[in-house]
Amino acid sequence: MRSWERPDIRVSPVDGTEVAARMAASLRYERAPLLQCYEQFRYAFPDRANPHIEAAPAREDALLHGILGDRPAHAVDHPYPVRFGELFDAMCPYC
Repeated sequence: MRSWERPDIRVSPVDGTEVAARMAASLRYERAPLLQCYEQFRYAFPDRANPHIEAAPAREDALLHGILGDRPAHAVDHPYPVRFGELFDAMCPYC
C-alpha cells in the first residue's frame, strides 16, 4: 500500500523481496523509540547488552525474505484519503 498524488488506484505486480525489504524498514522505523531508550541504557550500563534487541534487524530480514522472497505480491497505489469501496474493488481480483 502506497499513497500517491493521482486520483486513481493502481495494482501492479511487485517482487516479494521488495515487500520484505519495505516491511523490514518499517519495523526498524517503528522500533526507533525503543532503540533510543536502549542506547541510553547502554550508555549507563555498557557491559549489559540485550542480544534480542541487537539481533532483531538481522532476524527480521532473514524471516521476511525467507517467507516473502519468492512469493508473488502486488503493490497498491492509491490516493489519500482513499475510498475503501474503491480500494476493495481494485484489490479484489488479486486476492
